[in-house]
Amino acid sequence: MRIITDILATKGRVKVQAIDYKNSLKPMCKLFGGRHINFAESEPKPLNIWNYPGIEAGQSASKRQSTFVLTDLLNLSKTPKDDTISYSIAKTIVSEVYKISERRNGAGKPKFQPTLSHFLDLLKSYSWNETERTKANELFLKLNIYRSDVWLDAPTHPDFDSDSPFDVYELTSLSCLDE
Repeated sequence: MRIITDILATKGRVKVQAIDYKNSLKPMCKLFGGRHINFAESEPKPLNIWNYPGIEAGQSASKRQSTFVLTDLLNLSKTPKDDTISYSIAKTIVSEVYKISERRNGAGKPKFQPTLSHFLDLLKSYSWNETERTKANELFLKLNIYRSDVWLDAPTHPDFDSDSPFDVYELTSLSCLDE
């Protein structure tokens, strides 16, 4: 806590993210005008994995951001690490979804955030050869069960779509969520 306090008090524009257990960082988070984030099924406030700073301006997703989304999709679909065809298919669609996002965002346009549904719709309609089509359909079936999930297929909640110097994620609140 002392390190966090020193950094926030002495450095310029710094952002601290921490994982908390049993609300121990909550008072300090409040003191620095941060967000203490609890997860609750009754009041979902999703953090969209596809969202990143600069998306609203039409900036391209970084390689790290694209890899982050790709890894999440492959984990959700339980795709084996050696399945290079599914990996390539998912990587292609992630790239295409982000290209669409770049064109839909920009100065004077409302912010557009891609979601899992955008990925699934493009995955289903993309022009694949026969081998790829089989793998794409398999990937679609594995991920389509999460379509319309309030946590996994939704834009970032407005509470989290603004800058904050200090975000604390309450670990104990995760126990209330469905696995």
